[in-house]
Amino acid sequence: MNIRKFVEKDTLSVQVIYRLAFASFPWYEDLSNEEIEKRWKTQQAKPGFECLIADELDEIVGAIWWDKPTLDELCFERGELITQFAKQKIRMGDLLIWERELIVSPAHQGRGIGSQLRVAFVELVLNRCKKGVLILTRMRDDNLPVIRIAEKSDFQRTGIRTPSNQKSWVSHEYWYFLKERGEQ
Repeated sequence: MNIRKFVEKDTLSVQVIYRLAFASFPWYEDLSNEEIEKRWKTQQAKPGFECLIADELDEIVGAIWWDKPTLDELCFERGELITQFAKQKIRMGDLLIWERELIVSPAHQGRGIGSQLRVAFVELVLNRCKKGVLILTRMRDDNLPVIRIAEKSDFQRTGIRTPSNQKSWVSHEYWYFLKERGEQ
């Protein structure tokens, strides 16, 4: 398996995997092609958007993407609680990153592809960052495979939870990865 940077010709394949991933556990969403394209274009338009692709024998099997919101953008999109958390963790000049999605085609799940994508993402960010970095993300409580991947990559729980829009008994929890200035 190869992990590489996203190029525009990957768009359709990523959208197909997005559809397949969200049609299965834990979301079970039946997303139209138009909705997927709209979500993808919205993500790509965010400041600092980047994406890594996992491909195997020229077949895209997974992806991870992120962007670099300002604190104001974070507050507008995610609310005051997570913004206050971020403000407590970062210092002036530190990098703030929001990991948007980590997806693996259902046919390829359980093989460590998600873990490899997350490790490659964190390594890329850390190699570029000369100061501190705070990576934030949000995960559903019932998505245990993704939670295990986060824990293996040293992500930690923030303790901030929000209810799911889909199911009232499910919550999303914000997670973070922090590398402070001077930390090796």
